[in-house]
Amino acid sequence: MLRALDTVRSAGVGVAEFSRTAADQLGHVVAGVPATVTELLSGDHPAGPADLTEHLPVVRHIIDLRAGRRLGDGGLPAVAARIEELVAEGRGSEGLTAAAG
Repeated sequence: MLRALDTVRSAGVGVAEFSRTAADQLGHVVAGVPATVTELLSGDHPAGPADLTEHLPVVRHIIDLRAGRRLGDGGLPAVAARIEELVAEGRGSEGLTAAAG
């Protein structure tokens, strides 16, 4: 835990500020679980704020930003490869849950 705090501090972010931002983001993820499950079970993957063609460059950018970092890439290259496959199949207008379906 102390290393995580040191990492946050070394990035120039206040720990309290980080905790509020993290709580907001994690709350958003938790709140979205039922809708995500519905999409996965139904096979219907509507685009949310972005479709797969818009998510792909963002995922690639995060991979580049994470390169060589202590936490690594979090498996994002596999996600990018899956999105690339879906786009190549003509499914670029679908939402991100298609990558897990």
